[in-house]
Amino acid sequence: MALGLSNNYEQRVLNYIFKQTAPPTPASELWYGLNGSTPGDTGASEIAATGGYARAGLFPDATSVSHVRYNAITTSGDNSRITNLLDITFPQATTGGFNAGSAIGWWTVWDGLTAANVIAAGTITGTVVVLESNTLKFAGSVSGGALSFDVD
Repeated sequence: MALGLSNNYEQRVLNYIFKQTAPPTPASELWYGLNGSTPGDTGASEIAATGGYARAGLFPDATSVSHVRYNAITTSGDNSRITNLLDITFPQATTGGFNAGSAIGWWTVWDGLTAANVIAAGTITGTVVVLESNTLKFAGSVSGGALSFDVD
C-alpha cells in the first residue's frame, strides 16, 4: 500500500487525538474499488461501472480480537500492518472487461457501496487487466492477504 489514508480519515483521527472529539465512528461496511489512475485522497478515477464492474465487499471484523475477515495487526519496526484473511472477490467481468480491458493499478476502500467516503487507497503490485469472463480476486491468507494496509 503506497497511498494511505484519505484526508477525510486523517482529519478524523487528528481531531480525536488533539481536539478531544468523539472517536471516529467505525465504518459498518467496507467496499473495495478499482482505479485506472491514482485515486489520491478522494477516490477519483474509480473505473466505470461497465463490463460487469462493481465494488467488492469485505466487511470489518466485529472487534479488535476477532479475526474472521482480517488478520491480527502485525508490527515491524515503526510500521503496523493488517491484511485480508478472506478473499476480496469482484464480480465476473462481462463484455469488454473492467476498464475496457485497460490496466488497473490502484485500489480504494470505501465506507459504503455508493455515495460513500473513500477511507484509504493503495497500489496494486504491477497492474491487472480484467478481461471478459475473468474474475479478479485479492486472495486472503492467514499468513497475510494480497491487500495490506500499512500505518507508519
